[in-house]
Amino acid sequence: MSLMKSVIVIGTVDDYEIRDLLTRGDQPYGWLDADLVRETLGIYGASLPVVIVDGEIVLVQPTLEELGDALGVRERPRADRYDVVIIGAGPAGLAAAVYAAGDGLSVAVLERSVLGGQASYTSQIENHFGIDPLGLPMTGAHLARIRGRQAEKLGTELLASKSCSAAASTSAPAGARSSAWPASRSSSSAGGTRPARPR
Repeated sequence: MSLMKSVIVIGTVDDYEIRDLLTRGDQPYGWLDADLVRETLGIYGASLPVVIVDGEIVLVQPTLEELGDALGVRERPRADRYDVVIIGAGPAGLAAAVYAAGDGLSVAVLERSVLGGQASYTSQIENHFGIDPLGLPMTGAHLARIRGRQAEKLGTELLASKSCSAAASTSAPAGARSSAWPASRSSSSAGGTRPARPR
């Protein structure tokens, strides 16, 4: 999981997917309405949306995968074998990662979207352990970022992969060595996926 970066999005109301990904990922961003800056910046409909990362990387009509790469959230596994592979980085998956890594196991978490799973859509979390009921309201996305940092501090690798949904519904090949499905001694599915029955 990357550190927060400076992100500016230039687009229209139709560019919802990019804004949704940034919001659910707890990534602050600036928004410029293309209709207001079109002539000043020379940007026209065919080249929208435009995303500027850290004032250096300019993405024109990026896919969500390309944006994830620019933000550093899509990373390849550092190892080809783990003690535990967890599919789904929702609250349950991240909690499992913290406990497993805290016990000294090597852990990888695969997530096809953003940290937090469905909880990342929630504007105010109140019913999770550790939330201060007298503190400031916390979004699901922010809670997921905190839990992700805790998991990473203990050695967990958080990996975004489009293939993890397929991995959740099929058995991992024996001795697998692909970046989409790291081999493991144990796998856990969290966040509503449907693992295959053992054969």
